[in-house]
Amino acid sequence: PYQYLRLRSSNPYQYLRLRSSNPTNMFWELQITYFSYYFPMLVLLMPANFSEFVTLSFGEHINSDQLVTGLGIAQMTLDCVLGSYMYGFDSVFEAYAGAIVKSPEPRKLGGLMVKVLLQGALAFAVMLGPYLNMVHVVSFFGAGNEEARSVAVLYIRLTCLVPLLFHVQDTLGKYLAVQGYTKTTLVAGFGHLLAHTLLTWLCVDCLQWGVPGIAIATMAGYLVTILGLVLFCVSQQDSLLWEKSLSSDVWRGWGEMIRLGNYSGLRVFASFSLYALSNILCQVGGPITAGSVVVLDKINILFNIFVYTGGSATALIVGNQLGEGDELGVRQAMVVGAVNWAVERLISVLCLVLGGQYLVTLLTPSEVIASEATASYTVIISLYLLFGLDELLAKGILTPFGMQSMIGIITPISIFGVGYPLMFYMVYSTDMAARGIFLCFVVTHALQCITYVMRLCFVNVKQQIQGSMERIERNFDHEKFPCKGNFPEEEDSDFDGIFLDFPSEEKDSGILHKVSIGLGLFSFAVVTIATSFI
Repeated sequence: PYQYLRLRSSNPYQYLRLRSSNPTNMFWELQITYFSYYFPMLVLLMPANFSEFVTLSFGEHINSDQLVTGLGIAQMTLDCVLGSYMYGFDSVFEAYAGAIVKSPEPRKLGGLMVKVLLQGALAFAVMLGPYLNMVHVVSFFGAGNEEARSVAVLYIRLTCLVPLLFHVQDTLGKYLAVQGYTKTTLVAGFGHLLAHTLLTWLCVDCLQWGVPGIAIATMAGYLVTILGLVLFCVSQQDSLLWEKSLSSDVWRGWGEMIRLGNYSGLRVFASFSLYALSNILCQVGGPITAGSVVVLDKINILFNIFVYTGGSATALIVGNQLGEGDELGVRQAMVVGAVNWAVERLISVLCLVLGGQYLVTLLTPSEVIASEATASYTVIISLYLLFGLDELLAKGILTPFGMQSMIGIITPISIFGVGYPLMFYMVYSTDMAARGIFLCFVVTHALQCITYVMRLCFVNVKQQIQGSMERIERNFDHEKFPCKGNFPEEEDSDFDGIFLDFPSEEKDSGILHKVSIGLGLFSFAVVTIATSFI
């Protein structure tokens, strides 16, 4: 792979001209690359999402409703307080990996992996102390019952390493997937899911260890998978994109990468906090509303995996085109991500419409709760559609463009400024129950989508290509990219915006950036004021 990239980068302009002569071929080439990233990461992410489902399912099978409530609250605490910044640093790898692997120095990918692992471990160490003392936070998250609170606190402390293990597994898996080691990543993902399910059955059903058994099975699944990935990397170290000396790379660019990771982590934290608030406020509506919200959250666990994976795959193919310096390729990569998002959302909606009643019945034995959850399906379908687009825009496109700061600002404003007051209003002033709670998610994600689309209208693709190259050179000690500045003047296009076509000399991207952000903030202010008047 290294020789191929070197050969291709020796005359990038000729390569890009040949490939760009037929956009249809480019589209299908990018589709193949997209799915070569998508399926390995999907299978690798399945254990993280399905393990929560397995955990809650076994908890419901072995004990009382309070145990299930405690496990659900513990998982929400785990994701919101400690996991959010781990997920944020995972997105830093996606922001750089796609461009690096197509750059003239693809072996810098090893340095990126080490830096992301170290920075994630640092974030974990900072958050671990407060996290282990979560009794008051767990009470705030709605575990008013003493039994549920004790279960949640025990599970929190036993599984405190899970976010760090997920971070290590996810980074190693993406490091291999982006290099084309599809089979290895697939085997690791299926192995983790199988190991977790078997260990949960053994520890909970056979040995009857209860909550400690569930925690042991969760931790063991991650450890086995990480051990397998590390052994594979060691056995294939000569063929992997890796440099023997990492000293010059590991300590470069920490400030910028930590800043990007913090912004991404803030975005994830704000999103999780809204789900946490829904778990608190749903209890105001009584056991039926609370039960229906829990059921819909479980369905979220099942379907969100496709949303996250699609965003990651889009980020990598967009990064590939940024690394190649291909302006048309960047636009085509975004089209590929949008087309695949639409197809995946359509399949998800069909599954929810055709199998929704069966899913609800499977997740709760109560006919009243099942009826309430089914009545909320029209809202939850809209939520899936909007959240999928929100994730595609933020994680799949804006993240490889290095716009995490904007994402990290817009998301908290939309959630804390609009989502929180709207959810309080829906719970305390209406009788919409679960439908009102999930309608808040629809509104907040719709506002985010509007702002992201507005920003993308004014993106200068050429500037993003150059900015991506400069970030890699600045943070990884690259030599100058051969394709940087190698494009003849007569081939330059006046088309600078992604959606808006007007001459480049009439556009100041810095001013338009501020205008688009200002319009987004203004829309948030209008909705917030209107909500407060209501």
